[in-house]
Amino acid sequence: MRRKLIGLSAVALLAIGALLGKFGMPGLGSGDGGPAPVLTAQPASTSKPEASESEQSAATVPVVEQDAVVVRVEDRSFLVRGSGGEWSEATIEQVVERSRSTEPNASGIRVCIRRADSARAGDWGKLVDQLKAAGIQDTQIDWGNDQVP
Repeated sequence: MRRKLIGLSAVALLAIGALLGKFGMPGLGSGDGGPAPVLTAQPASTSKPEASESEQSAATVPVVEQDAVVVRVEDRSFLVRGSGGEWSEATIEQVVERSRSTEPNASGIRVCIRRADSARAGDWGKLVDQLKAAGIQDTQIDWGNDQVP
C-alpha cells in the first residue's frame, strides 16, 4: 500500500510540473533550470577562402527575397531594396513597373511586401491593388513576415 501511495504521489507531482510548464510557470520542461553551459572549445579553422561581398549579402537575404522586388511600406512612402541592400524611395508606379519586369525567383515570388508599424493601410492596399491589376498573381507576392521588426 505504501509503495502505491509513493508511486501515485510521484506521478501526480510530475503531471503538475508538466502542467505548470505549459502555462509559463517554472516547472518541468520550461527550460529555466539555470544558466546554459558555456562552450570553451575553439572552432576548428577551415581553409575555405573568404566569400565575396555579393555572396555574403545573398547569404543574409532570405531565400524568398532573393531576386525579387522587396518593398518596405513606411508611413505613406514605399522603399525598395536595391541590389546592394540599400533602400531607396519609390512611387507606386515605379514599384509596379519594376515588379512587372522582374521574373519570379526560385520560390516563384516576384514581390515581397514588408510593412513597418507606421505603414498606412490605405497606401499598402493601393499598392496591392495596383500590383494585381498589373498582372502580378497573388501567389507571386510574398506576404510572410510583412511586419518589419
